[in-house]
Amino acid sequence: MSSYTTWLLVGLLCAAVDPAVAAALPASSSSPSLPRPSDILGGLDNLSWGELSQMLAAPRGVRGNVVQAQRGSVPAVRSTQRLTSGFEVPAVPNDNGWIFLCQGKAGADSLMMEYDSGSAIPYMLDSSLPADVLNGRKASSGKQVTRLPRKFTLQYQGGDEVDGYVGVTPLVIGKVLMPNQPIGVATSLKKKTYIDGLIGLSTGNVPYIGAATEPNYFLDNLMAALPKPLFAVDFRASGPSSFTFGYYDQSKFQGQLFGPVPVDPSNGQWTFTATGATVGNQYIAGPFVTLVDTGTSIMRVDDRVAQAFWGQVTGAFMSTDQNGWVYPCTSAIPNVGVVIGTYTATVQSDHIRGPQIGSSGFCFGGLQTAGDVGQVLGVVFLKSQYVVFSRGDLSRRDNMWLGFAPHT
Repeated sequence: MSSYTTWLLVGLLCAAVDPAVAAALPASSSSPSLPRPSDILGGLDNLSWGELSQMLAAPRGVRGNVVQAQRGSVPAVRSTQRLTSGFEVPAVPNDNGWIFLCQGKAGADSLMMEYDSGSAIPYMLDSSLPADVLNGRKASSGKQVTRLPRKFTLQYQGGDEVDGYVGVTPLVIGKVLMPNQPIGVATSLKKKTYIDGLIGLSTGNVPYIGAATEPNYFLDNLMAALPKPLFAVDFRASGPSSFTFGYYDQSKFQGQLFGPVPVDPSNGQWTFTATGATVGNQYIAGPFVTLVDTGTSIMRVDDRVAQAFWGQVTGAFMSTDQNGWVYPCTSAIPNVGVVIGTYTATVQSDHIRGPQIGSSGFCFGGLQTAGDVGQVLGVVFLKSQYVVFSRGDLSRRDNMWLGFAPHT
């Protein structure tokens, strides 16, 4: 996929137009005339980049994981054994590193799947999907998948939707085998896909897994098979990237891990409270409700942080055509920091730069305003920070935590 296609997976939101820039624009327009997605990629219904981005990859904090699930009998989920050592799964960058895919095996099929800390559901693609929707991705062969008389529906902010049935199949993630894992099989997608499937690593409940009258958490099923109930994410702008399960690798970060940072799992996400933010040498006081999401490409931050950030970038403005902040590609941009107690997680400016919009000379920013949905720290953030996600005591749901450290 081109660098432009990548930004179909990014959530760009509106913010105020820089008055100085707006004053310099023609009276008939609030922004320069920038190409829309259909001008570059074709067949995209004349949506803006921001509108289309919201439909394809809405922040996980505001979307429903499973909004409909028919009840019925589902086999118990158990791994074959508890491992005595953890393991590493390579994460392969796609679209110049704006998303990362990892191998998983569902039934007889080896798939490149998105390991998504912002979604609770595991799902794969059905071979009945049209070729233009599959978009060259690999669908399930259906081998070793037992279809159940149950359906699921996922709804995303912006109107995108995934529908299908529930199947039971052996699911392998690294060294963990779940021999009777219920999984969604998508038979209907509104837009083309960019992944073979998804492994949900959020704290949320998946109502179609396990007994109909009891909550069941896919993450807990996976964590129960590990020597320690945690995973760590190491995304790199260059060099090997990976997830580790059951341990974290001290050789991949500088100094000591900052944590434990308490997680509030009540919204089904890895959510914590950030103390504040830094933009260059400027400090913006919080608190800011924030979640870490491996399935979102950009950073979405409090409106005050976004205003302060783009206020330091020459020529930056909110494009009404694009529904997001854009800036001259040649402009310097500052670093941004997420302040967590005594620790500041600094994100280098090079990771925030986005692709050029056609030949306009303007680029999308990898930092956008979050509006009223809370801050979301996606791939842009994770390229600068090593992050540990700990489930804690599996018999409780009030002791999950996060750990942060800068990359080596």
